[in-house]
Amino acid sequence: MDDPVRHHGALGGAPACRAAACGPDQRRRSIWRRKRILFPLGVLLLLAVVIAIAGVRSDQSSLVIYSHTGVEIPVLRITSCGRSVTHRALDSEDSWRWRPVAAPAGSEIELELATQPPLFWKGGYLEPRGGQRVTLHLWPGGEVEFHTQVSIWRRWLGGSPDVQE
Repeated sequence: MDDPVRHHGALGGAPACRAAACGPDQRRRSIWRRKRILFPLGVLLLLAVVIAIAGVRSDQSSLVIYSHTGVEIPVLRITSCGRSVTHRALDSEDSWRWRPVAAPAGSEIELELATQPPLFWKGGYLEPRGGQRVTLHLWPGGEVEFHTQVSIWRRWLGGSPDVQE
């Protein structure tokens, strides 16, 4: 016959589960209880991290340049937000992204291309913060088309700003 002290504790209370003394049902129950608690907590923690990352990244602005010129652009220079950046060798049907990190203030976008003939373009507006994404499309013949988008998180948090195109 089984020893009551071994299965029910010294005073007949709750079972004291030891590896040798427990049956497989008692071990499965404790693992199931841990899964029921730890899995939802893990999912909630992961969701909180994703929302925090999306919230932080939604405030960063970026400038994306797409080349549709049909030729390679050997050098291009972007000046905006108090910063100037040079990028070398933008191929035809290629793109390049720039984020004005730690820039002092927003300003107009100036674009200079080292092509024949050289192209200078000034227009658009970029704020270093605020979740803007300014897209420049470079077309043959020196035409530059730009669009400004605001991140969905910024729209939810601060409304839709006045964007001038």
